[in-house]
Amino acid sequence: MENKDTNELLFYASTTSNSLIRKRCKAVFLVLDGESKSAVSEELVCSRTSIHDWVKIYKDIGIYGLLSTRNEKDVKNWLNSFPEVISRVSQENPDKNIEVYFQDETRFGQQGILVRQWSEVGNRPVRERQIEYKNAWIFGAVNPLTGAHHGIVTTHAATDFMQEFIDSFSLTIQKKSHAVLILDNASWHHSADLSVPKNITLHFLPPYSPELNPSECLWKFIKSRFLCNRLYGSLEEIIEAGVEAWRKVTSKIVQSVCACNFLPTCVFRGF
Repeated sequence: MENKDTNELLFYASTTSNSLIRKRCKAVFLVLDGESKSAVSEELVCSRTSIHDWVKIYKDIGIYGLLSTRNEKDVKNWLNSFPEVISRVSQENPDKNIEVYFQDETRFGQQGILVRQWSEVGNRPVRERQIEYKNAWIFGAVNPLTGAHHGIVTTHAATDFMQEFIDSFSLTIQKKSHAVLILDNASWHHSADLSVPKNITLHFLPPYSPELNPSECLWKFIKSRFLCNRLYGSLEEIIEAGVEAWRKVTSKIVQSVCACNFLPTCVFRGF
């Protein structure tokens, strides 16, 4: 047995509801307990390569590396291949300028958001936090380089509203441009009923990688400044607040909050 405390491996191997995480933790425990990778591979029906990788992850970064449901190799491959994706889209649209946008959506409403606020010394302001269940969604797309952005407010997140969003976004793209829209793997993004306009190419993020989508930072900014410390009496009030909040977003805010340093500069050079 290795010197590492493996009680945590047994705990997660027996309690977690995620079958992949259970398999990872049990495989690592068995290997560290002295079983061969071949025997563990046969018992758990997984490859010896996977077992080798799981053991290495556990030794390098601990249990939390096994609890992640995303594949770090996929993330690395996505980043490395992204310039090639932009180049391919550029070749397919030789007379167009390629613009990169990041798309996402966020829910807000009666699950109140409280943040700190200024007050006089000695005065402690009191705010009521709403815990009801009406909510709305903001669908948005941002270009971190230019600050261009487009959004709509909807009552829920589904394919029909995604279609409405992508159609309206298509109308904002200049005739000399073609947009690469980067987005996550929500079901309404992949729906067979979604019709993608000709001036947009969808490019999906690897699973469980929100840090690769800078629009996530914009949602935090909006909620902490424009949608906080307030109460809503109806769905109409929620939608109106969302519209007002989005209208306060400027190009400078997008460029600052959504600054995208993790991608190569060549991605935004303007093919």
